[in-house]
Amino acid sequence: SARLDALPGPPAARGMIPCVCVPSSSALPNRRDEAARWHRVRFTPGEAAAEVSVRQWSPAERRFVEASRFHLCLPAAAA
Repeated sequence: SARLDALPGPPAARGMIPCVCVPSSSALPNRRDEAARWHRVRFTPGEAAAEVSVRQWSPAERRFVEASRFHLCLPAAAA
């Protein structure tokens, strides 16, 4: 299933590194699992956040559609 996690980064990263996890690209929606999805991540130089567009498989439309959007805070840059 989809989730947002964080992993410890190297000392120069000064903290946790965001990790976006998604269901398999072959997953069909069912009672126990979500449909296939992927995330489009847009970084803007100098910004402390990235814009994330969640694209999920729609069996009705037989294509990936936008399911949601969110902003992902990025770790501080190393000095």
